[in-house]
Amino acid sequence: MNRVQIIRSIAAKSRLPQSVVKLTLAGLEEIIGEALDQDAKVTLAGFGSFYVREWGGYVSSQTGRPVALRRKVRFSAGSRLKEAARIQKAAPLPGEEREA
Repeated sequence: MNRVQIIRSIAAKSRLPQSVVKLTLAGLEEIIGEALDQDAKVTLAGFGSFYVREWGGYVSSQTGRPVALRRKVRFSAGSRLKEAARIQKAAPLPGEEREA
């Protein structure tokens, strides 16, 4: 599912115009980005958490050059999201039959 499909789906379920959903999603992305930039963890209960993982700088053993500090954004799925994935995975695909 891509960004456009997510916006359409949210708009249909919430009965809000797609333009409002698009602005809301952009605002959410901006807020999460700002929080992560300040090294804050962002948690949406049941959905998951966004956080920054840092790896310290070091000297490469192969080149002898220093390697700068690395920062990566990570996401940890929450309980409801994990459960939804388990339910979806357990469901048979269209055209497949479950054996009894």
